[in-house]
Amino acid sequence: MAEYEGFDELRSRVDKLVVWARSVDGTAVTKSQLSGVESRLERLTDARSQAGKELAAAQEQIKRLADGAKISAEAFEKAVRKFDDEFKSAGRRLRALETDVVTLADQVRNTQREVELLERKVRQIDAPGSKAEIDTWALGQAELAAEISAGRKAARKLRALADTEALERRIARHDEHVDELRTRRGQAIAAARELASLEPDAIDEAWLSPMRAWNKHHKAAIALAEELDSSAADAQEAKAELAVQSQRSSELQPAVERGRRAEERLWGRVHGYMESVVAADQFLPIWMVNALGPGLPRQNWRGWMSAAVGIIFYRVVYQVTSLVDALGERPAQEGERQDEYDRLYAETQLPGGVIR
Repeated sequence: MAEYEGFDELRSRVDKLVVWARSVDGTAVTKSQLSGVESRLERLTDARSQAGKELAAAQEQIKRLADGAKISAEAFEKAVRKFDDEFKSAGRRLRALETDVVTLADQVRNTQREVELLERKVRQIDAPGSKAEIDTWALGQAELAAEISAGRKAARKLRALADTEALERRIARHDEHVDELRTRRGQAIAAARELASLEPDAIDEAWLSPMRAWNKHHKAAIALAEELDSSAADAQEAKAELAVQSQRSSELQPAVERGRRAEERLWGRVHGYMESVVAADQFLPIWMVNALGPGLPRQNWRGWMSAAVGIIFYRVVYQVTSLVDALGERPAQEGERQDEYDRLYAETQLPGGVIR
């Protein structure tokens, strides 16, 4: 049964704690604590055994029912209804057992959590003074944190600048306007020249086409010329605004780049520091225990390390000082920090929504 994976190991760990507590006087692990865990583990063991027996009985019943289905054709009509009812009943029992198994698995996980905390106390008694001073270390990263904050602030201002593409389109529209006016004037002049080349006594049909072209392009040129002043003013305003944007962008870019490099350096420092903490088997502060458990897990340790580094990085950058809550309060304002909080919070979740 996959739900009980690690159960026997948990039993062994509790037994070791009991032996240890009986051999040491004046420990922080009280007899009542161990007694409570032992009692709960005994109940879980009994429940596990009972669930296993009921599941085996249900499986045996289904097997008997399946064997009983191999009856003669003559008796089939008579037995099929009974078989169907019994099979459904067995299915209902199995579903009930599955619910019990899930509940039992949750209880096993909760008990494992208590055992881990008890083991942490035992280790602290046996090796006093080996606590990881992560918060003290984080204070030494204030300069990098300030550069990161300044870089992110500059990046937000850079994103808030007006759309340069829109400004460039306004300038381009004026240039297109000038080109169209030049084209219309050229077409009007061409029509006028054609009219001037005609003889005075030419037939009316010869005058008709160039006269229409002259009227069309001349009127269009006049209308474009009247709009040109407005178009030129708009383009000039866009050029001035674009120059300001360019200047402001050049002022902000260095801060953005410094912030980016500072983030890379801080991330590397945090990762290196956490590797040294784990390698020295130091005790983690309670806020990290609440988020990720008392230490590096046997499985998915890379994911654990990534989450631990991310949490410390977040605390350094946003100056979170809570002694029990790894991430502090969730930011109320939407934005980059809230997104980081939600991502890290999701990484510290266990099945059932329990923060580890």
